[in-house]
Amino acid sequence: MVRGAEGEAFAAGEEHQPGCGRYCPGARTGSPVGGPGGAAAVDAGTRRVPAADSRVYGPEGLVGVRGAVFAILGHAEGPKAGKKRCTEEKEQQYNQFKQEMEAILARKKELETSKAKQVAIGQRSTDEINSLEEKTERLEDAISKQKRELMDALAKADERKTELDEAKVMLAAFVQDCADSATALGSEDQVRQEISALDGKEAKIRADNDLLMGRRQELNQKIDTELKPEMMSIERSIETIENVASNKLRILQTRFEGTYKAVLWLREHKHLFQGKIYEPMILELNVPALENVQFLENTIGVRDLIAFTCESTQDMNLFLRKTREELRIDGVNAIQSDPADKLHYTARHPIGSLKRFGFHTYLIDMVQGPYPVLNGLCKLYGLHNIPVGGADSAKYVSALPDEIGLFFTPSHRFQVSKSRYTGEKSTRSDALRTLNLLNRSTDHALLAQKRQEHQRLVRECDKIRNQRGQIENSIKELQERCAGLREQKRDLQEQLSKYQQTKMKVKRQEQKCKELTARLVNVDEEKVKFERSCHTIIEQLLDQQRRKVAALERYAAASREHDLLEQRIRLFEERNNDREANFRLLEDAYQSAKKTLANVEKKLAEVKAKSSEKNSTARALCANKTPDKPDFPYRKEFAELPDTIELVEAHLEELRVRFECLPQANESVADEYAQKKRQLEQLRAGVACSEQTVATLEQQMAALHDRWYPEIQSVVQCINGKFSHFMSSMGFAGEVELIRQGERDYDEYGIRIYVKYRNEEKLSALDRKLQSGGERAVAIAIYTLSLQHMTQVPFRCVDEINQGMDPTNERKVFNMLVEETCRTGQSQYFFVTPKLLPRLKCNAKMNVIVVHNGKYIANPDVFIPDVKP
Repeated sequence: MVRGAEGEAFAAGEEHQPGCGRYCPGARTGSPVGGPGGAAAVDAGTRRVPAADSRVYGPEGLVGVRGAVFAILGHAEGPKAGKKRCTEEKEQQYNQFKQEMEAILARKKELETSKAKQVAIGQRSTDEINSLEEKTERLEDAISKQKRELMDALAKADERKTELDEAKVMLAAFVQDCADSATALGSEDQVRQEISALDGKEAKIRADNDLLMGRRQELNQKIDTELKPEMMSIERSIETIENVASNKLRILQTRFEGTYKAVLWLREHKHLFQGKIYEPMILELNVPALENVQFLENTIGVRDLIAFTCESTQDMNLFLRKTREELRIDGVNAIQSDPADKLHYTARHPIGSLKRFGFHTYLIDMVQGPYPVLNGLCKLYGLHNIPVGGADSAKYVSALPDEIGLFFTPSHRFQVSKSRYTGEKSTRSDALRTLNLLNRSTDHALLAQKRQEHQRLVRECDKIRNQRGQIENSIKELQERCAGLREQKRDLQEQLSKYQQTKMKVKRQEQKCKELTARLVNVDEEKVKFERSCHTIIEQLLDQQRRKVAALERYAAASREHDLLEQRIRLFEERNNDREANFRLLEDAYQSAKKTLANVEKKLAEVKAKSSEKNSTARALCANKTPDKPDFPYRKEFAELPDTIELVEAHLEELRVRFECLPQANESVADEYAQKKRQLEQLRAGVACSEQTVATLEQQMAALHDRWYPEIQSVVQCINGKFSHFMSSMGFAGEVELIRQGERDYDEYGIRIYVKYRNEEKLSALDRKLQSGGERAVAIAIYTLSLQHMTQVPFRCVDEINQGMDPTNERKVFNMLVEETCRTGQSQYFFVTPKLLPRLKCNAKMNVIVVHNGKYIANPDVFIPDVKP
């Protein structure tokens, strides 16, 4: 833009000083005077003048240059001189007023310093008063503590005196019991002599009993080592006869040819082996009852029924190598079982314990044979643990012991398995099948002969058993006599023990009475101690009060002086406010004038530089000729143009409008612009709608919060009042506070409990790191009681609320609970606890119920009294 020097200053926002005739700071209105450049300045401050070299060269450009040259060269020096004179006048006025204001401000500062000094004195007095208040509060708390300690000491004195009286009553009872026991017992030495005599008789009877026991052992040994082995040998012979070996051998020849060949070879080569090798089991085993054959055939595999039994592992390896590798006989099997003269396996459960399930025998009891063979079968198949029962035995599968995994009924084989994860039982049932391998007849004649020999041995064994029975009767008689002696000795020992226990009780009770007597509290001494402590504390209180009065007097004097200084400052300010305001205005005007002068000088330099540049440009466009020269190349065009800048500017604006109205090359840009504009309007409408919705929701939330928050505050304040009251009644202090992070951050809302259990402590939040378990239990119990006043219910129940408390706090909480719950209008209250302290506070409205339970209570009605008709 090109404008006059005055116009540049005016357009920049400078103010006009009325009556000065120049542009100076201090006023926003007025008309400039002082030269022909004034009109140009006004126009330059209100209209935009295009630069002469912006777009048009030729005659129009020359016109712009001409206007600029006239505007700059004609009026550059006058405004600068006027600005400088105005600034000097303002600076002189400013310095004069500045000296006056410095004196005023110094006086004002002096008054404010005095005021600050009085404020400091008042603050120190206030701090001292607050400190004295805290000390006074601590001293009052100390008096309250002394009162509580005195009350506790008096209560403890009553409690210990009561306990001592009860202990004395019990001591008298124990002494009486001891006297009664001594009367019933007689002489203690005489009783000990009687017990010694009974011990001697018992020893003699035991010696006779040992002799009879030795004789019985000899008879048992004769039966077990002489008669029974012979009887068992005959029994095995009978079993062998009954098995019909030849028939069984033919079965081997027909159905198991390889095994048959191995049997024949073994009978001819027994000398090759060190131990005994038993023939296949179908030849060695005998099942006396044919109906039991199916149980064994459905248990023992066919491969094992035709297997040989070797007592030695070396013999078994040699036998298999001879038959399989050298003779190449197929189907030969063998097992190893150690030599034995008896069965090494017994049932886990006696068959008598399984009769309730319908079982009558085990598989091992149904079969007869050599003991090594039977031991091998028990080892492989557990015949000694497989019971056989009736048709109803299958009903008791779930009740059977876990060790019973296989059992038989007359028609089925049952296999029971138990899940190792769930413990549930599953059963598999298979119908019995017949193999006809063990069901063959016996030689009855030889069987009868063997049975006669067996009966002879049985009679001889019965004779020995009769002798043993007589000996056992004698042993029983001696044992009964010995039991009678032990009973007499036990009675005497019980009487003696009862007497000694009674003496011990008396001794312990006497010791307890001595300890209780030593622990008695001296009430008079405690009262004197209380009075002495209170006297000291009261003297300290009086001293604190005197210091507080002195501090209050200092505070009052400082307050009066402070008020007086405030009045003086106020009057001083009222008298000097106008002068200070005028000085501030003058100072602002002075600073503004300096700034304006600097701006004018800067703009003048810029205009001069631009003027020189434009002049050079214009000369270059006109062949370095000026319009006043006769050889100016554009004289005619220059003469036709207007002589004022305004008209030149209007002409350039017309040309610019005509240029902008020319048609554009790309019409789609306008359509795209219109579309984007419509989209922008739609988005603005959506944003406005969303903002309106958000504003509505925000108003609703604010309304709900304004209704809810006072209510919750009221509830918390009510709980806090009850909690503080209960804690204070126990000699403690406590508060309940509603906490939050943000006003609308409802997830962070919570309740914080503050407690103080000792006078020297401050209120602190309930925390497991600061308070002990008993202290936290007390706070939680009291908070629970405080909550109960907020709702009305038919009954309330608390469980073990006293757990973790020390006896003192437990007693206080219980007494408070009784006092609160037994008031008129309160709900029914159930208080469940495994223990209670002795001598607790009781009320007529209370009902104590004791629950007896345990494994030694056989009948639940044992505590119900009998009602006679």
